Amino acid sequence: MSVNEFHILLIDDDEDDYINLRDLFAEITRSKYKITWKSSYRAGLEALNEHHFDVCLLDYRLGEHTGTDLLNEVRTLGHLCPIILLTGHSDFDLDLQAMQMGAAEFLIKGQLTSPLLERTVRYSIKHALDMQELRESKAQILQQDRLASLGLLASSLAHEIGTPLGIIRSRAELVEKRAAINDSLKQDMGV
Repeated sequence: MSVNEFHILLIDDDEDDYINLRDLFAEITRSKYKITWKSSYRAGLEALNEHHFDVCLLDYRLGEHTGTDLLNEVRTLGHLCPIILLTGHSDFDLDLQAMQMGAAEFLIKGQLTSPLLERTVRYSIKHALDMQELRESKAQILQQDRLASLGLLASSLAHEIGTPLGIIRSRAELVEKRAAINDSLKQDMGV
């Protein structure tokens, strides 16, 4: 059995939460997790801009900012890394807000276990890959539709130009036959 390695970014201003999550990941034997910890909004945003992570675990409370502030900024910048929002307590409205903003999942820190964390990370990565594949397929379909439309336009244009040119050519051939006596006119009609 091969072991997968995942790069996780944790953005949380509490070192105890970092240590707890690091220990939970260490209990998982099926995969390896390399955790990068950033303790502030700015440092977390810089890390997301500079490095590729498989998943980002994002605390809701980040000093003067919130995790949803960072989630919004990250999505505005076009980052596709799945983001799992962490909070200290259950809040249904925050859960819905996070989901609407594009969070992959919403977890309560006090309820975390190694199996739950492993499964959530795995499913979040799979969902992000599926969404990327869907975006690529959609772009490919749009490109094919554009090419088909262009082909239809070219065919239509060829017909619209070809019909009058055919008439002009047949008239020129007729005049050329009738101009058999005048070599200069016959040569001009050939051209």
